[in-house]
Amino acid sequence: RGPKYLHIHVPCPLGWRHEPADTYRVARLAVETGLFPMVEFEGGQQTGAYTLSAPKPVAEYLKLQGRFRHLFKPGAEAALQEIQAIADRNIARYGLVKPA
Repeated sequence: RGPKYLHIHVPCPLGWRHEPADTYRVARLAVETGLFPMVEFEGGQQTGAYTLSAPKPVAEYLKLQGRFRHLFKPGAEAALQEIQAIADRNIARYGLVKPA
C-alpha cells in the first residue's frame, strides 16, 4: 500500500567517459565502495541492505571514469579523501559491512 520509490544507478559511458565494456564494473564499484548504498526502507525504517565483506576504496570507482580525472592530479588529495569519507559514512550509517 502507498507510494513506492525505486532509485536505479545507471552509468553513462558517454557522459561519464568510461569504456562501454566497463559499464557493469562501474555500477558494481559504486555499490562496493559505499558511494551508492543498496538499501531498502519500509515505513521510513531500513529493512535491508546489500552488505560488503570488504569495501573497496573509492579511487577504484573514480579512476575508471574520465570525468574524475582531475581527482588524480597533484593537489587533489583532499577532494579524494572527502569522497572516501562520504563512502565511509554511508557504510557506517547503513551497516554495509558484514559482521566478522
